[in-house]
Amino acid sequence: MSKKEAIKKDKPANHGAAESKDQSEGTPEKRLSITLTADNAEYIKVATLISGESIKEYINRLIAADRANASSDTKSAMETLKGLLKHG
Repeated sequence: MSKKEAIKKDKPANHGAAESKDQSEGTPEKRLSITLTADNAEYIKVATLISGESIKEYINRLIAADRANASSDTKSAMETLKGLLKHG
């Protein structure tokens, strides 16, 4: 199987702004539509094939690790900004 065929077999990207509920976690989810460089898009597709994760799982795992490693100042700023987004 060629690299392109393997990448095409990966789960298709979800686009739009709809909300859904993750069955495994029971938490509400938001969909985002993003534009990546061609290199980053290919990297994510190959990385998810290697790890066996969906693109959603891969991105959520990276963000969870980033959040866990964030400094207390960053965590405080995030909470402040989340409050502003809810009221703005």
